[in-house]
Amino acid sequence: MKQALAFVVAVALVGGAWFVRTEFIAPTDDPGGTDPAEDVAEQPVTGLAVACDAVLGTACPAGSARLGSQALVDAFSTPDVAHDVLVAPTVVVEMIEESGRSTTTLSDDRRVVATSPIVLVVASGRETDVMDCGPTWTCASSLVTTGDLRPAFADPSTDTEGIAGVAALAGGYFAEAGAPFNLTGFSTGGFIGWLDAVQRESTVSPSGVENIIRFAGSQNDSAVVTEAEALDVTGRAAQNVPVILYPEPVASLAVVAVAVGDADPDDARDVGEQVGAQLRDAGWRGPDGASADGGPAVGEDDGLPSGGVLVALRQRWEQ
Repeated sequence: MKQALAFVVAVALVGGAWFVRTEFIAPTDDPGGTDPAEDVAEQPVTGLAVACDAVLGTACPAGSARLGSQALVDAFSTPDVAHDVLVAPTVVVEMIEESGRSTTTLSDDRRVVATSPIVLVVASGRETDVMDCGPTWTCASSLVTTGDLRPAFADPSTDTEGIAGVAALAGGYFAEAGAPFNLTGFSTGGFIGWLDAVQRESTVSPSGVENIIRFAGSQNDSAVVTEAEALDVTGRAAQNVPVILYPEPVASLAVVAVAVGDADPDDARDVGEQVGAQLRDAGWRGPDGASADGGPAVGEDDGLPSGGVLVALRQRWEQ
């Protein structure tokens, strides 16, 4: 019975994705249908084993290992790490270092090559509720817990975009509660109740913005994603175009390329420049975080907790 149900769901998802792209989102020149492992930038990285966060999408160099943030933590927790360069947001580098599992040395040369804010995409007509109280992550957090906002995230258990989105909302909760955003705060009854409500009201989906467009906000009426993804999907929407909001404090992902172990930092820098150029072509901002479209600037603080706190938040999400 479970296998039959899984087959039906899979067929529905495939059909739904086709419907969205053909009826609601304007087509592009990309025919699609490529394997995610092959859907990477064409520039080769000769002689280097590169691990790349999957949130960077097609900017990951050809031949790199394209992994979610949890898989990256696992990959750097083995005695013999098989990579020379790590390309990922700084929070993921911190998650590896502060996980308590890795003994790998990562270079201190961490020049930012691209940035993207974490944004709240809201179905048209629903943005007023968030705008009336900010917009702030505290406001969004409160609306989720009361059932007045139903967000979608990429999977926080595996994906950088997902755990960063939950962390942005959690920051809003802790700001309102006046409690510390750390392990102590995670053990309080208030936070446990808040997280239960978020999990109850939210949808785990890699296509949260597309779902808003397809279902006109009836399935999930909001999504927490990178600005780059939000601009790409909404820019191709033919109808039911959602609104992109930048709740305060602005949270963001800053991408770096770091050398692993005895690898040459100059090689990592070359990889970083290549990836940064690809990301900027894909709608990410430059290293300074300035927006060309009138969005708020990204500050020096990424608005997210430390990597160790994110590891603990992920563990709480999975409990």
